[in-house]
Amino acid sequence: MPTDTAFAGYTIDTAHSVMPASGPRGAGASLRSVQQRLFDVVSQPRPDASCLQQLADLLRQATELFSLGWFEADSSGRLAKSPSVVHFVPQSEAAFEKVLSAAATEAAREASTCSRTSLIDRQSGSSIQETFLAIAAPARSQSGIFGVLVGAFRASSQSSEALVGLIEAAAAAIGLNHCGQKLFAAEQEIAAIAAIVDLAVRLENSESVTEACRVLANELARHTGQPLVAIGMQPSAKKSCRLLAINGESTIARDSERTRAIEAACDELLVRDSLVSWPPESVTERHGLLTLKQLQAVLRVSSLVGGPLRDHSGECVGAFVIAGTAEALQDHATLQFVRACEHRIGGSLKLVRQAERPKWRRWYDGLRKKSGNAPLKTAAACVAAGAALMCVPMPYHVKCHSELQPVVRRFVAAPFDGSLEKSFVEPGELVESGQLLARMDAKEIQWELAGIEAERGRASKESDTALAKQDFAAAQISRYDRERLELRQKLLTHRSDNLEIRAPIDGLVIVGDLKKSEGIPLKSGDQLFEIAPLDRMVVEASIPESDITHTAVGQSVEISLDAFPGESWSGTVTRIHPRSEIREQEHVFVAEVELNNESGRLRPGMVGRTNITTIWQPIGWIAFHKPWQAMWQWLGW
Repeated sequence: MPTDTAFAGYTIDTAHSVMPASGPRGAGASLRSVQQRLFDVVSQPRPDASCLQQLADLLRQATELFSLGWFEADSSGRLAKSPSVVHFVPQSEAAFEKVLSAAATEAAREASTCSRTSLIDRQSGSSIQETFLAIAAPARSQSGIFGVLVGAFRASSQSSEALVGLIEAAAAAIGLNHCGQKLFAAEQEIAAIAAIVDLAVRLENSESVTEACRVLANELARHTGQPLVAIGMQPSAKKSCRLLAINGESTIARDSERTRAIEAACDELLVRDSLVSWPPESVTERHGLLTLKQLQAVLRVSSLVGGPLRDHSGECVGAFVIAGTAEALQDHATLQFVRACEHRIGGSLKLVRQAERPKWRRWYDGLRKKSGNAPLKTAAACVAAGAALMCVPMPYHVKCHSELQPVVRRFVAAPFDGSLEKSFVEPGELVESGQLLARMDAKEIQWELAGIEAERGRASKESDTALAKQDFAAAQISRYDRERLELRQKLLTHRSDNLEIRAPIDGLVIVGDLKKSEGIPLKSGDQLFEIAPLDRMVVEASIPESDITHTAVGQSVEISLDAFPGESWSGTVTRIHPRSEIREQEHVFVAEVELNNESGRLRPGMVGRTNITTIWQPIGWIAFHKPWQAMWQWLGW
């Protein structure tokens, strides 16, 4: 039998504390045992003062009750002006009856669960102030609402879900006695409400929302007897649902097909905002439940049931999916329990998510508890712990920009003056030793050789003529001229035989884009190509000037490159340049770290970050030494 519940939070001054009828405050039976005994207490169709007193005593065994009231309603739903009320706070009857009447009127008028908050101060001169919840649930018969049961509870005694469940169960018991019979379906509903109340209390005692979802998944699987129950939570209204728990599993495989299928199904359940099943009862719904169909194929089950999880205001905070057999999921008791979860559990999960605190906050609360909640002791303990933490030593890491360069470089220059005929390589190409890089133009050499050959013949004839005339001086001059021409001829012949420029070593062409320089005259010694071997590379790390005193040769280095995200290389500092350089408008000292590059993946010019592990220093020094130095420099000291 469904019930509509209204609850409101109030603050009121009370002159006396509320004590149970027997025993200490809050001591008594569990919530479920109280709800199971409601039929024994509610023995009349309309509760009189005695029945209301017994009902109040029973409720006070599980929680702290201030007042309990019964408001009769006529056929039109209007409440009687003279309700039956049981009070446990002396001198506050009038104030409590006012808010109980307001809550009962709201519950009788509204068709859905509602809440409102008000503040009532009674000028009694008391300095004690109690915060309580006024919860109202209508009692129904076959003809409609015939009364409203209202309770005022201490807000901190139980969770709001538990208090709502108690009043709903009591109102349902009154309604069944009014009908003169105990319907089996209604008894199942009350049993489901009792189980949900206990489950809500367990969820609200969880330390994290993940743990709460895991408890919910295990309990739903145990109660329904199905093999798989999945719980997803929605971080916010504009974000997709995220799978947090599957019964019997401690971790979630985020990249698995099953996880993606469950999260897609939860998103569809949030959009539909209703309890649905697969296969659907109506053929027209098959096209609107494709994600459930896909999930059924992934899980290889015969039936699925899922729905949203709502909080007190009706807002969806998550979704659940139950997979199993069609016969079990269509059972009336199972569906009754699932529907109760749909409307009652979401509020508890939302409270756990809101109350979930970071680890530092839990550590701080534990410290406050150990110090007796004394602010000065807690602050002193925090200061002492912080000071102790600042003294803990750890390696000081110098982080700096780095660039890859080859260990060895070979420069290829123009062997003689002449013109470049053709270039065969470009920067970035891998070359082998002896490979043709470029060729010089031979036309000028050939022209000069032809001229030298003619001059050489002329010199020989002049020498012969001088000897015939016995002019020995002229003959000697002609002989020297002929020897000069022969040497020049040998030089040009050598150049003609060595017009091809070849690679001196294996490596990568770093510099040498000469495609546009073909035919341009060159001078001897002009740099044409720069070739570097790739078997070893050197990392040039730019150490900031402020950290050079902490860096030394032999320290370990961790290198990461932008070209290979997620990978790192290890090495040691082999050399530090003695003189600083200006790089990127900063004075830095260059440290060298050699790396093996047998695979050839590393290329000159690659950039990245270098992390140099230096000496051990206290955490406080690591955190504050640079701001401290900056402050002294700013002060001019």
